[in-house]
Amino acid sequence: MPFFLFILLLIVGIMLRSILTDDEEDASGIFEDDGVGAGGSQRASFLKSVAQLLCIVMAADRKTTKTELNVVKKYLSRNFDEGDAHTILQMMSQCLKKPMPQDLRPFCLQLNQNMSYKQRLALLTTLFEIAVVDSRIEKEEAKVIEMYARFACIRQVDFDRQRGYFAYGFTWENTGKQKTSSSDTPSGGKTSTTKDWAYDVLGVPRDASEKEIKNAFRKLSMQYHPDKQIEASDEELRISTEKFQRISEAYEVLME
Repeated sequence: MPFFLFILLLIVGIMLRSILTDDEEDASGIFEDDGVGAGGSQRASFLKSVAQLLCIVMAADRKTTKTELNVVKKYLSRNFDEGDAHTILQMMSQCLKKPMPQDLRPFCLQLNQNMSYKQRLALLTTLFEIAVVDSRIEKEEAKVIEMYARFACIRQVDFDRQRGYFAYGFTWENTGKQKTSSSDTPSGGKTSTTKDWAYDVLGVPRDASEKEIKNAFRKLSMQYHPDKQIEASDEELRISTEKFQRISEAYEVLME
């Protein structure tokens, strides 16, 4: 009996060891797929959303240029590591060969989940830079940028300020048509003062008092003055300088 009992216990032990080993392997596989695998898939979806959005703006005017691509490359080099930037450019090369989607919401949802507000605002700046790189904002480009701002939850005051920086000299309602004077407004249509862009740049309402305008100018001047950009790159310094100039022009227009 002891001998048979020993054999029985040995068989049971081998069976238990086999079961435990299988469970460990299965658990290891599940962890790997749900952890690294899922994370990698989510990252890929995010990068694809960035690529798709950049492509939509580039292709909005039905033509893509090398100058627009240079703007994209600068944005990617400032905001992504080399590997992710390369991946986004590869994705863009494929996206540009296909029809552009009309609904931006799925892409913006990915961006909202993976980007801070400041990062989404930086992307808005890049979209504007792509649109104005040929000195002409087309109507379709304006439409895409406006949709992005809405779905990416960009605050209206921040959107108006960016629009003031980059769309200065152009009517937003009929983008691509340069506005030189208030006489451009059709008779009987909704009038629009030539100072609207200046209010937008300073981020103040149309009925702002002189004190509010001065306070806004002082705050923005401190933020974008070239002397304050000590650690900025050449590109960042250029953008800040242009914004500072636009802020100064806006202030002068409103204080006339």
